Amino acid sequence: MTMAGDITLSSHTTFFGQSLTAYIENGTVPESRIDNMATRIVAAWYYLHQDAPGLPKTNFNAFLPRDLATNFRVDVQDKHYKLVREMGTASTVLLKNIKGALPLTGRERNLFMARSDAGPADIGLNKTANFMYLISPYKAIQHHARRHCTSISWIFDSFDLDRARNMGIGQSINDLVLAVVVQNNNMIVVIHSVGPLILEPWIEHPNVTAVLWAGLPGTEAGNSLIDVLYSEWNPSGHLPYTIAKNASDYPIMIIEGDIAGETPGQAGSGEVVWTKIIQKNITPRFEFGFGLSYMTFKYSNLNIGKFPQTNSE
Repeated sequence: MTMAGDITLSSHTTFFGQSLTAYIENGTVPESRIDNMATRIVAAWYYLHQDAPGLPKTNFNAFLPRDLATNFRVDVQDKHYKLVREMGTASTVLLKNIKGALPLTGRERNLFMARSDAGPADIGLNKTANFMYLISPYKAIQHHARRHCTSISWIFDSFDLDRARNMGIGQSINDLVLAVVVQNNNMIVVIHSVGPLILEPWIEHPNVTAVLWAGLPGTEAGNSLIDVLYSEWNPSGHLPYTIAKNASDYPIMIIEGDIAGETPGQAGSGEVVWTKIIQKNITPRFEFGFGLSYMTFKYSNLNIGKFPQTNSE
């Protein structure tokens, strides 16, 4: 078999295929190694019943420069999209919700969407792979809004990418939020990020009526978002870290740009960071484990046990 990918970019050369044949002939790779590789491949092929009638014929030429469509985007997935959607929905954290902003009712007449993350993506998360498909927030909300005759406007331009190296969310994004809230008294902010961001420039603005942290929900991003926006799912996610008011509140060094050599150690979990913030008597914006709900819960008749603390705890 041939491993996908070039030895050098766009060279159409590979360590496998003809190159591997040459390695066998000159003794660089023993033939027993090839027998072992082939046995494992064929064993898996038979184990998964790939020889069953009706399946596509086996292709022995997967690395052909003139045949880029061979095996391109072959969907071999089970119904994992359902699980992906559920995971994205269940992990979404509701950080703010005032003036009854959420859930949406479907009776909204106009919606405005901004920033590139709301729109379609023509590439994957990084250089290693493209999406098999992507349900963007725009696509999902547009599909849902059509059923309710809701008008949607959008702008997907993104700038200020060179400033995305710190814990702020980019000056242009802050400027956009502050500009929109001047004209609109019901702004809902959805955050897709892998870590905490400083939200102070606008988080307390009365016209920012709701904030959702959706992490990186994957290919079902849009569908998992509308499940929360339109109350198909009650928000149940909780922050896996603490969102501070200032970057200096964190007990770790914030590294900006490229660095050489050994990197400073960082806290091992959100709980550790939260503990350090408590010890420093700092009030965070949103503490570790924070998460609102569309429902109101009341606890009563609690029975709380007391356990002695040991030095190892």
